[in-house]
Amino acid sequence: MPPALPIIVRTLLHLAILAPVLGGCRPAGESVARGSPTTGTAPGRVSGQIHGELRIVDSLYPLAAYCRLLGRPAPPLDISHWLPAGDGGCTPFGAFAPGRVYVVAFWASWCPRCREALPLLAAAPRRFPAGAVTVVAVSHEEPGDVTKFLTTTKATARDAADAATDCCLAADPDESVHRDYLEAVDETGIPTVFIVGPQGLIEWIGHPVDMEAPLADVVAGRWDRESFVARRRKVETVRARMAAIVERAGGADAARALKDLRDFAAERRDDAADLNEIGWLVVEFAEGKPLPAELVMQAVSAVIRSLAIAPDDANTLDTLAHLQAMQGRLDEAIATQTRAVELGGGPTGRFADFLHELESRRATP
Repeated sequence: MPPALPIIVRTLLHLAILAPVLGGCRPAGESVARGSPTTGTAPGRVSGQIHGELRIVDSLYPLAAYCRLLGRPAPPLDISHWLPAGDGGCTPFGAFAPGRVYVVAFWASWCPRCREALPLLAAAPRRFPAGAVTVVAVSHEEPGDVTKFLTTTKATARDAADAATDCCLAADPDESVHRDYLEAVDETGIPTVFIVGPQGLIEWIGHPVDMEAPLADVVAGRWDRESFVARRRKVETVRARMAAIVERAGGADAARALKDLRDFAAERRDDAADLNEIGWLVVEFAEGKPLPAELVMQAVSAVIRSLAIAPDDANTLDTLAHLQAMQGRLDEAIATQTRAVELGGGPTGRFADFLHELESRRATP
């Protein structure tokens, strides 16, 4: 068989295929969705950034096929370069030691969201007994690029660089580890984390901001992988159907798309999580291209139905606030998002950030 396509070539091909659906790349910035209470990880997004060559920052639709690796033995780490750095410098290894838990995180120094995630990654082992959790931060960059980042004097990157030194740092310029992990599940987004459990199996895959609870469960031996796999499969089914609806909505068949969305929401009318996912995906896809107002209105109806089932779900309130903001209903969006922040749980920091954004938009004519 011919060798696998490099990540950059494969990504460009995906972008060409999906351009009619996405209508362009999302500006660098938000990389995780706030809307899904069912996944334990955030839906993917698309974003491009030029840094010598095109690299992908956020997940490309569709969601990675995580189930291909979940529950499977974690591939040995074929690391090209281990980088000694601060307290995080560790003895090079390939195979995972039995009885220990590992966080294998893929990142890059030029990626803004990766830099934001580094403090989370560095802090993860401190919540557990010494030696219980090892974080390996793998970049596709040349080792010199990573080393240069560690010595940055930029105030906006200094905290991230300091945090990076508390991880086991590795450079993977030939992308062999990226192929074994990211490409194996069709994931093109960074940062992405793989949790390897004490039996050497991959237990969880997702964004670092969502890993706290799964990691604690894996360490404590109470992680329910089968339930997580079931949720992932369910969400991927919803996303696939929504992709087809949005593709129609962006073309000449908007009326059919609206009917399909209405029918889909009716089918899932008793499933609060799926209704919320439907609403959030409209938010997400609208960032690639404008969607018909009627489609957004139908998404609002789906989310309101979700809240009728689970009225105190902060994630769903956050989804509704985003949809209300899309409709220009800023006062209602602020009230809804305030309630999401008050309820807490989940990514409360991002909830507060969005509330601040809404308040700033209202204050600026």
